[in-house]
Amino acid sequence: MAMAAVASANATVDKDIIRKKYPVPEKMPTPYEIGYHHADWLKDYKGCTVEYPKYLTLQDVETFEASPLDIPVCAFPKTGTTWMNGIVMGVLANGDRKVYYDAPLEMKSPFLCRCEPEQPVGMRPIDIVKKRPPGRSFFTHLAYQALPESLLRAGSKKVYIWRNPKDTIISEYHFLQAQTRIQFHGDLDEVVDSFVNDRVGFGPFFDHLASFWKHRNDDPNIFFCSFEELKRDFHNVVRRLGKYLGKDLTDEQIQVVHEETDFPKFQSNNLLNKSKAHEQGYLDFNRHQFIRDGSVGQWKKLFTPEMNRKVDAWVEKNMKRPELQGMKLEFEI
Repeated sequence: MAMAAVASANATVDKDIIRKKYPVPEKMPTPYEIGYHHADWLKDYKGCTVEYPKYLTLQDVETFEASPLDIPVCAFPKTGTTWMNGIVMGVLANGDRKVYYDAPLEMKSPFLCRCEPEQPVGMRPIDIVKKRPPGRSFFTHLAYQALPESLLRAGSKKVYIWRNPKDTIISEYHFLQAQTRIQFHGDLDEVVDSFVNDRVGFGPFFDHLASFWKHRNDDPNIFFCSFEELKRDFHNVVRRLGKYLGKDLTDEQIQVVHEETDFPKFQSNNLLNKSKAHEQGYLDFNRHQFIRDGSVGQWKKLFTPEMNRKVDAWVEKNMKRPELQGMKLEFEI
């Protein structure tokens, strides 16, 4: 009982510290009229289930004209997309530390499909990306077959990162709680069910992985790595990424990227951690910060035995698919 009381007291202190650092905005954005539990929350787009309001921009995303110089980071949500964005940014800057302190990451590498209903045409991320010259960095959660056709035709250098589905589920659960406008009021069990029943934003999960992985031999313009591989062997993965992007980085340059994108430092850098979204009321850092833990094996702390059984059966079934042969999932390192 004493240990529980100490843990509770520490949790209160930590939450108070966060509230002082991230005060609640005076004016919160209006909740979406189509929230997480609404029948129209997800819509199919070329075999990829896109969530509201992101599917409102898809016609404009389709007309995006890519260049061979563009670098899209592609990933299922909560599998390391923002981390990889920061890494790519450092690689392209040849390990120059200043690149992490001159402008917000979401402005440098926008989310191609992001949409807020009140955003006027011309101010949405897709509009901003279209106006920029070739050599653009941006990210997308669309599956391979749902990407703008020009990304494939132009030979843009795609970077794909995946993560084990158990930690992805945990990260998605925390992210749903932090999104103020979507009105999520479910629990972890509901999120687990959304994954195993293939009703999740930008899913199904294994379809997304397979959509890229099956092209690993016929599309030379995809770099593959896993979240867990980056955690375990950062320098070698980033050296390989650098060569793919035409950069021959030194150990010292890779070390700078490692230091600046290490999770505690990433979390404290307001140009990387999306604290602006908290200030505007789109995310609630008093619930969960956008950059949270970054460790492998978080699922062990929160999954019940029944949740784990469900997910294990789902994973086992899907990893037998021919188009996923050779892909490795790591649930701990």
